[in-house]
Amino acid sequence: MSVATASNGSRIATYEDFVKVHGLLLAASGLPRSLHFKLFQKLTSETFDGGAHFEIEPCEDGRQRRLLLTSETMAKDSNVFLIDHAWTFRASDAYKQLQEVPGLAQRMAALMCVEGDDDDGGLEQAVECGGKMTVEEALESEIRNAKESGDGFVRWLELEELGLDDTTLLSLDLSTKFPDLLALSLCGNKLDNREKIVEEVTKFKNLKGLWLNNNPVIAKSDCGMEDAILRGCLKLEIYNSRFTRNFGVWALGFCADVYGKDNPGSGHLGDLPLQSVTSLDLSNRGIHSLINKAFSPFEMPNLSYLNIRGNPIEENSVSDLFGLLKAFYCLQSLEPRLPEWTAGEPLVDRVLNAMWLYLMTYRLADEEKLDETPVWYVMDELGSALRHSDEPNFRVAPFLFMPEGNLASAVSFSILWPFQNVKKGDECTRDYLFGIGEDKQRSARLTAWFHTPQLYFIQEYEKHFNNLQSKSLPSLPVNSSAPSVVRRIDGSALRVYTDIPQVEEFLTRPEFVITNEPKDADIIWTSMQIDEEMKKAVGITDQQYRDGRNNLWILKPWNMARTIDTTVTDNLSAIIRLMETGPKICQKYIEHPALFLGKKFDLRYIVLVRSINPLEIFLSDIFWVRLANNLYTLEKHSLFEYETHFTVMNYGRRLNHMNTPEFVMEFEKEHRVKWLDIHQRVKSMIRSVFESAASVHPEMHDPKSRAMYGVDVMLDASFQPKLLEVTYCPDCGRACKYDTEAIIGGGETVRGRDFFNLVFGCLFLNETVHVSQL
Repeated sequence: MSVATASNGSRIATYEDFVKVHGLLLAASGLPRSLHFKLFQKLTSETFDGGAHFEIEPCEDGRQRRLLLTSETMAKDSNVFLIDHAWTFRASDAYKQLQEVPGLAQRMAALMCVEGDDDDGGLEQAVECGGKMTVEEALESEIRNAKESGDGFVRWLELEELGLDDTTLLSLDLSTKFPDLLALSLCGNKLDNREKIVEEVTKFKNLKGLWLNNNPVIAKSDCGMEDAILRGCLKLEIYNSRFTRNFGVWALGFCADVYGKDNPGSGHLGDLPLQSVTSLDLSNRGIHSLINKAFSPFEMPNLSYLNIRGNPIEENSVSDLFGLLKAFYCLQSLEPRLPEWTAGEPLVDRVLNAMWLYLMTYRLADEEKLDETPVWYVMDELGSALRHSDEPNFRVAPFLFMPEGNLASAVSFSILWPFQNVKKGDECTRDYLFGIGEDKQRSARLTAWFHTPQLYFIQEYEKHFNNLQSKSLPSLPVNSSAPSVVRRIDGSALRVYTDIPQVEEFLTRPEFVITNEPKDADIIWTSMQIDEEMKKAVGITDQQYRDGRNNLWILKPWNMARTIDTTVTDNLSAIIRLMETGPKICQKYIEHPALFLGKKFDLRYIVLVRSINPLEIFLSDIFWVRLANNLYTLEKHSLFEYETHFTVMNYGRRLNHMNTPEFVMEFEKEHRVKWLDIHQRVKSMIRSVFESAASVHPEMHDPKSRAMYGVDVMLDASFQPKLLEVTYCPDCGRACKYDTEAIIGGGETVRGRDFFNLVFGCLFLNETVHVSQL
């Protein structure tokens, strides 16, 4: 969110001043120009009048809320409403604020519908009078009920948890007594003999639903019993709560509450019995294909809600599945993600899990810089009740109001206005991913709020994998020829241009001299990649060089350092939504790392690249250990503690510097390992990383280029090295500050002030002092 400031810093009093200060914000919001003055009036008078036009209504059994229009009509672009921000925070501060700010956790829990206990404590419990029924009593009750409420034919029979064994089942002769049976539940009994069960149930020729769950025979039977039953009951649509391949109208009607004990249906179902179905839950039904005559818009023209989570559906392609679902013109969405929690779970934890369904974000910027850390916020109760629609009737945008004309006086709001004509009783919706299409993975990103079929991701992955497999990578040259030493024709010192203070201070060898003019330099050593655009900007030409388990994931920006905007989470919605604050790399978190005295650590290695083709790289003989400040734990709240899960402490935090030799000696003693063995594995891994980069990106090769990279490595609990990241032109402040005894090589002391002398000697003079070729 970029802002401009008024030159005099005085309070905004006129509409003209408002537009002058907020012009960029108004344009970015997308608010129609016709509503700019009305927004100015409401902001300056602090008018929150949404309550006069909308009402909030609970839905999804109280686990969501939705917003309805109470005004008779509201025309497109006819009004604008202010929405307050109920909670604004940086991600790392979320847990602390919920713990410490009075009433915040309670308000957020109510807004996010997680304030109640999700257990059965308040439900009325059944009262047993005189113990359980016997089998005979249960049968008599079913017959009596069928006579009293129907035609006298029992079509739905539940004999559950009655201690029924194989012998008793056969003695009951159920098929003779109930020849028209459509549904039979024998759950929770003592049935154990496969052959006897198959013999008995296959006598029911009209049976559509059979439940044998929680019987001993199920635990020890393979699919042979199921196959035998399906061969004998050709009309069976549900077996042990899962759909058979023969499922049709009856099975769908059962899941839609059309058919049940009070209305079991009949052998011949009526015309279009599913016509009134609006909601259908098919989750975890073992469905292999949805291409089925019964599952169609013709049978269910009013279907608006569908849950197909937990089904393989492997027999349908993604395109076929989406094409089928699009034919249901009333279908609004797949199953929404609703907040889940366990009874007794602390309120703060519930909010932390649910908040990603409600959060929105912006990042502040002024004329000088962009704020590195994004801001997350939750709209007030009215704004948070806006649910998603692919065809929304309202739009929402964040807006920063600066009443004094400067950033210091800024107050954040969201603004809401009708995007379509709306009438009384309509649900008011917004597009959670407004302006984002399939070219930016819209369907995948909506998984943050909805349960997208797993098949979609499996097939997308397979396409991506097959695409990678089809690419042929060039092989690396076997023979290595050393790059030539960089020299000036007249034998004078090489002129170095750099924007790195440590190079200016510590590059003291007589072979090099610092210059302030890039165009005069023999060597340009900067923190930025030198591309064609930069060459033109500073007057550089090529000619001047021709003579010379848990499920934790970590998300980090690809273009930032120092763990800025980095998050550790197990929340799928968070993983998807964190990309809204900028491109992220998502890696599996190393949940069980090797620890040093109970604390997490990583290792920073320096790699010098002389050539990509042929590959010629060197590893500095010295490396540094970076230690976390807190004892390591996977306790959920610790994920918000920087000093527990991160190790970069040399930017305003308490730095625990430890000499590398001391660390190695103590580590070997604590874990009874040999560091040289670990070092060999690290060297092999680093070599493979650069081999891969050279193969995939041969265009990196330039005979005039050299580079230095920081390679961050972590050891897992088995002391296997894991690559964290590779940093171009890393911060070498610690390398220049501390003298370090080399663990590898001759064990000599490497003086910090000589660091860049050694680096430039290796890269430009072909020296190999205190480095090892990989």
